[in-house]
Amino acid sequence: MTQSKPIFNSVLLLTGTMVIVKILSAIYRVPYQNILGDEGLYAYQQVYPLVAIVSVVSLNALPSVMSGWMIKRNYNEIVGMFWFMQIICMVIGVGIFLSAELISELMGDANLTPMIRMASLAMLPLVFISMVRGYYQMNHNMNYIAVSQVIDQVLRVGIILIAIIIFITMDISIYQAGTLAIAGSVLGLICVVIYFLFKRKPKLQFSWEIKMKDTKNIITMTVLYAISYLILILWQIVDSFTLVNLLQDTGYTFHESIKVKGIFDRGASLIQMGLIITTTFSFVLIPLLTDQLQKKNNKLVNEYANTSLKITVLFSMAAAIGLINLLPLLNTVFFKTNELIGTLSVFMLAVVFVTFIIMYTALLQVKLKRGVLFSALLIGLISKIIGNYIFVLNFGILGASLSTVLSLAIYTLVLHVFVMKLYRFQSMGLFIFKVISLLIIMSVIVQTILLIHTTSRLTSLLLMILAGIVGITIVIIGIIKMKILIKDEWKHLPLMDKIIKE
Repeated sequence: MTQSKPIFNSVLLLTGTMVIVKILSAIYRVPYQNILGDEGLYAYQQVYPLVAIVSVVSLNALPSVMSGWMIKRNYNEIVGMFWFMQIICMVIGVGIFLSAELISELMGDANLTPMIRMASLAMLPLVFISMVRGYYQMNHNMNYIAVSQVIDQVLRVGIILIAIIIFITMDISIYQAGTLAIAGSVLGLICVVIYFLFKRKPKLQFSWEIKMKDTKNIITMTVLYAISYLILILWQIVDSFTLVNLLQDTGYTFHESIKVKGIFDRGASLIQMGLIITTTFSFVLIPLLTDQLQKKNNKLVNEYANTSLKITVLFSMAAAIGLINLLPLLNTVFFKTNELIGTLSVFMLAVVFVTFIIMYTALLQVKLKRGVLFSALLIGLISKIIGNYIFVLNFGILGASLSTVLSLAIYTLVLHVFVMKLYRFQSMGLFIFKVISLLIIMSVIVQTILLIHTTSRLTSLLLMILAGIVGITIVIIGIIKMKILIKDEWKHLPLMDKIIKE
């Protein structure tokens, strides 16, 4: 017990740090858009997904895989794997750097070339950071990992703020500011490398002792670990390559296209905020479910799976409807103007499906259904690409939201079919009816509050906070009074055992 307590505290520290990092990642776009405008946000969002993939792989996916793999491997095998993966990343990085002009032309904007070249440099420190984090994770030393996350995020956000200041004080373009902002992510990763070298300098003598079976397993498991974190990023990459070109095909000028794309990109920050809440609640039972699955206690496995699904339905729908209700104020308070409300409202529904995908992915991962996860992701991505060409050409930027939500719904449905075969779920008709009824009541009350007239962004912010507090309070009271979750279900939720007394 005395040994497990420090480990638990370290995991708690890492979890808390990750939540803070997610929040910072979601909100730093607000001042960026406020100063550089929608066009500036567009330029940054076009290239940011490339850096985000590196961030996800080096922070979550590859360290988790390496921590399990390194335990049973000797020094030469570990060093051999490092050099093998490092060479692969260097080849990919150099390939992106050299083809940056072609990539920017495919995106429909040749001015993005310097930003793409800067983003390609993020590939270089990826393997070293991942393996060191994996080593510390293997030894349950989460403190160094948490500190490295803070260093990365603080430098990234700090450089972005410097880019904003330089944009204000000097005559630079949105693309030059964007290149500097992307450089912040690269610099953050480089400083993490320096931090790890300062803490413990590894002996990296050359070795080529690798097994192709190991490399295949590592790549496969890394992708599986990363899927949940990469969903929105991959969908944003599709939009980066298609939206500006398709909008021009519908009659927009280039300038109009990038401005509209920038407004559409506001939705990514808002969805990220919604997902921080939903995933925090939806994931609480996965460790318990995994534990009971290893013990082959099918009764508890199905109970935990049922509760996880109900929590996912409840909080994902509450978050999405809450965001839609507050969207006019969110748009004005955070991004100055209240544009494309219909498009962004449809976009907010992505919170529901992404949360379901993350939950279903976890349920299938514990059952080792790798093929299903890859197939579902591929079907979802193809649906998104086809959807963009169909809906954007017919409905403009609204089509981008429609294709996002529909493709995520298809992705969810594919996973749902297989999850239903592996777990026994109870009938949820009455539960869903109660949830919908509660959200209608909440929406009516919140919309009544929003009838209060505001005259500035400050008063809009105060009204938004008031409406948000009222909405959350109604949901909590509704869960209790309407018995949407029974005692055995709500006791697993963070803080709910303190809020709800017998």
